[in-house]
Amino acid sequence: MSQPSSTSFLPVLGPSTFGDSRATPSLLPTWNPTWNHRTPGDIAMVGVESNEDQLVSQYMNMDNNEAALEGNENVGDGIGRRPGKEIAGSGSHSRNVSVDCYGDGKSSTGVVSTNPPNSSVNSRLFTDNEMKMIMADEKLKKLAITSPKDAKRMISNRESAARSKMKKAQQLFDLNTENATLRAQNNQLQANYNQLQSDYSALENQMREMMIHNQGLLETGRIKDELIEQHRRDSEGMSMQLQQLQQLQSLDMVQQLNTNHLRNQDFDGNI
Repeated sequence: MSQPSSTSFLPVLGPSTFGDSRATPSLLPTWNPTWNHRTPGDIAMVGVESNEDQLVSQYMNMDNNEAALEGNENVGDGIGRRPGKEIAGSGSHSRNVSVDCYGDGKSSTGVVSTNPPNSSVNSRLFTDNEMKMIMADEKLKKLAITSPKDAKRMISNRESAARSKMKKAQQLFDLNTENATLRAQNNQLQANYNQLQSDYSALENQMREMMIHNQGLLETGRIKDELIEQHRRDSEGMSMQLQQLQQLQSLDMVQQLNTNHLRNQDFDGNI
């Protein structure tokens, strides 16, 4: 790789050297656990000239040699990552940056990245439904490009939340349905109770009328018995009176016969 004469190469740093006190802490990238583990030769910490013209020329040189590095790409979580490239810079104005910290073409310090990330989502890592969700959400799409594992985790969380929401909605629907059913049953039972109350009142009135009628029949029977008893007594009295009359009549007839007989004897004596 051809570099400008002003380029001074810095020592190659690996992930284990990020904590070195000689590096500038504000320029160090945040370590992402989804990065592949690399040897110190896989990542190069290079100086970047603060001069904008020199930086542009360096990027042009790096782009010209980019094809030569295609065979050394490391695949981490389904996203192709190119090894670090050495960027030339002056010794006095150089700063240590990692090419793996570039997500949108710029580092955390505002320096333009020489290795822009892959702008397409690896569809082999996601299902069709997951791809639909990714394509519909720009934030999720960016996350799927930079960190597929985090994207799948976010998709899983969203699906879990959706299932939970659907479950709650189904439970609410079931509760509303059961509530409506219970209300209908309660209304039906209330109507049946009212009907039974009405029937009971009608039967109670009918029984009261029957009791009154029965009392009337009992009173009528009692009066009838009294009349019968009175008639029996009257009949007995009349029978006794008739016997007495018959006896008196018999006595009168005997007396009359005796009187006539005496008269006849007197008449015969006078003759």
